[in-house]
Amino acid sequence: MYRITIIILSIPLITMCQTIPFSKAVQQLYFNVDVETLSVDAIISKLSNVASEHIVGKRMASLSVNLDMNLSGNAKKVTHVYKFNKSPLPNMSVETGYIKVTVGEVEGNKKITDIDWCFQFLNETDAKKFFKELSKIFTAISTKQKIADDELNSGQYAEFSIRGENAGGIRDVTFFLGKSADANKYEVKFIPYNEFME
Repeated sequence: MYRITIIILSIPLITMCQTIPFSKAVQQLYFNVDVETLSVDAIISKLSNVASEHIVGKRMASLSVNLDMNLSGNAKKVTHVYKFNKSPLPNMSVETGYIKVTVGEVEGNKKITDIDWCFQFLNETDAKKFFKELSKIFTAISTKQKIADDELNSGQYAEFSIRGENAGGIRDVTFFLGKSADANKYEVKFIPYNEFME
């Protein structure tokens, strides 16, 4: 008589829904450009490489840059506008988008003083789908969250934050879904702060 032994190997399962670090999710919104740790010049260059258009504004004197950078000297600021016709999220449809980076400079020292992020959509359905996907991603990786109606702008907003030993860099984000007053288009905006900030 022959005895047949069946060996079952136990292999850990890795699912597609595994969460990613909060910082990586934020980085994805900037087309995988690390706006937290790279130098200003590297950020400007890398965003230019992934954008469909890069517009550089005029260098202007700015007292607010002195205050923001806590440095005295001849302060200037310049705005870089990066335009996109593709989505930073896979399998999501957008019409257009932009990332606007304001750079302050004092005596050769550079600092990003502001970043604006906005994507517009052909219709309300695409905008809501994009907003829902962002909410899904950040709900899975945040320790605090809030999704509510934005009565002032007839839309919605979602706030997400992370706290803990391994939380560093940008730890708070807010997304707004609504209709732009000027272009009359549905849009989603992102800012790297919210009411949960300490």
